[in-house]
Amino acid sequence: ATGVTADGRITPQCLGMWSDAHAEALAPAIAFARSHGAAVAIQLAHAGRKASAKAPHSGPGITSLDEGGWVPIGPTDEAFPGLATPTAATDADIQRVIDAFAAAAQRSVDVGVDGVASLLALVGGAARPNVDSGRDPATSRAARRCDRMAGCGPAAGRG
Repeated sequence: ATGVTADGRITPQCLGMWSDAHAEALAPAIAFARSHGAAVAIQLAHAGRKASAKAPHSGPGITSLDEGGWVPIGPTDEAFPGLATPTAATDADIQRVIDAFAAAAQRSVDVGVDGVASLLALVGGAARPNVDSGRDPATSRAARRCDRMAGCGPAAGRG
């Protein structure tokens, strides 16, 4: 997946779309694919508490700060097993990430991407293609938030 923020990447080696420089770097490859009749799609993501992991070829675990890692932000300060302990996201953090998704989607469209998918693991415990994943206790074990973003209790956000 393509990170919408630097701290939302799964690993330091993950592709990003949080700046115009990223979009400009991808533009030639997208144009080439489209010139040969291909449709191009991009998956935008924020890894939440699963961020700052080691690249798959390096084995499981955390990318330390000394190795270019960072402190992830997540729905709570509960770590995903085997990964770094995140900082619990504030409302401002969540809004920053939502805004980053919008900006990354616009950059993607501006350079010729035909389709955009998004995955947000910041509000809920698992990456799901919506912003209110923290509202689903069945798939969001770590989302123990009780606020305007995630709701409160098992019936939160259900109408």
